[in-house]
Amino acid sequence: MVLRPPPTTSRTPKKSKESRWRPYTQSLTRSLQETLCIALHLRRRCLRRYLRCAHRLPPPPPPTGFFRDTNKTILYVTTEGAKDVTKDNIKHAVSVLALEANIGEEDYEIIGENLGPKFEVSFTGTFSGAAAKANQFLLSLRRGPGDFKTQEVVTPAGPKVNFYVNPVKNGATIRMEILSKQLLGVIRELCPQKQFFLRRNEGTIFVDRRPLVRVLVESQESSVLSWKHQKRVAINLDDGAVESKFRDFQKEPGGGEPWS
Repeated sequence: MVLRPPPTTSRTPKKSKESRWRPYTQSLTRSLQETLCIALHLRRRCLRRYLRCAHRLPPPPPPTGFFRDTNKTILYVTTEGAKDVTKDNIKHAVSVLALEANIGEEDYEIIGENLGPKFEVSFTGTFSGAAAKANQFLLSLRRGPGDFKTQEVVTPAGPKVNFYVNPVKNGATIRMEILSKQLLGVIRELCPQKQFFLRRNEGTIFVDRRPLVRVLVESQESSVLSWKHQKRVAINLDDGAVESKFRDFQKEPGGGEPWS
């Protein structure tokens, strides 16, 4: 009797879950890739069309008159009481302050008469660079809230006189600064137990180092107040009384006249 091995049966291995779903996931990936390509193509087409239309539009005209753009590369220097000083003395006094601001004498020039109360400091270089230097010089004069460096110049008679450095301002900025200063006096009168600080170049009044109210100049005849009501309520300040006196400011003689 001959013994034979048992017949072998071929069994196909079971497919794993990953292999069973692989065709579907590959198809889904291809579909997502195609959708993404189409979206990017449409985005490029829309962007090119927008840029073509944007180039055809003329640039908006710069504001003029009351809201005109100002030259940020020039600073005005005026003496207290409009007292006459020499150009050389002003140049020396400005050079000391500029050196403290890390600005060299080659970065600006003094423009004005040889003897007078008003001068200009014109910063040189590119417009953006000169404007940055002018702003750097202004910021260096401020030691803290309401505290500035001593700015003095020798007069031809001998004694020293204070001088002030300010940027070029348009009519809207001048009106905002005047109204915000008057508003500060009203708020201090209504709320004497608190200390308030005015950031004049923004027309914003602060209390407890937080903004409280801001003067917004809409036109030559109209200005409004923008409140932080949460802070106003916290210090128990009546906005109605403030608004009433603020409207009276604008009704005073000269309040509605054109500001250059």
